[in-house]
Amino acid sequence: MTRWKNRPPASNWGEFGPDDQRGRMNLVTREKVLQGVAEVKEGITFCLSLPLDYPGGSALNPRRSPPRLAATLRSGKQNFCYPLAAENPDFTDVVSDDLVLLTLQYSTQWDSFAHIGSRFDADGDGEREMVFYNGFRAGADVRPAPENAAGEPWAKYEGTQARALGI
Repeated sequence: MTRWKNRPPASNWGEFGPDDQRGRMNLVTREKVLQGVAEVKEGITFCLSLPLDYPGGSALNPRRSPPRLAATLRSGKQNFCYPLAAENPDFTDVVSDDLVLLTLQYSTQWDSFAHIGSRFDADGDGEREMVFYNGFRAGADVRPAPENAAGEPWAKYEGTQARALGI
């Protein structure tokens, strides 16, 4: 049974099957990656994402805040330059463990198809419902974490950053 009868205009719902959660990332196949590698001429590396603290402040969207960095806690104290020998004299490691509180849409988008949905008549019954990519329903399929780790289908692809280039 399909989750929708109507899809948004110009969308690709259903293009990769009824249960797809990756969208056009399905086009980034091993063959396409090899084609991209074949285009390399100079071997220069660069980052495609914006700095995590960009644009700074929250004037553009008050619900999104810059990253907050802190040390984790160990025995009630900051776990920063912590000698593990304090717990076992045989240990030689010195540990600094960091913690980041990150709004996933603050800078570069670190999210999934559950980030933006639409209210429209997906069922063809004249009633608008809240639906996300490929007909996944708000509240039924798209739920808050940790109940539903919506980014999981993409998490299988380590280091995925993609940009299209049209000539």
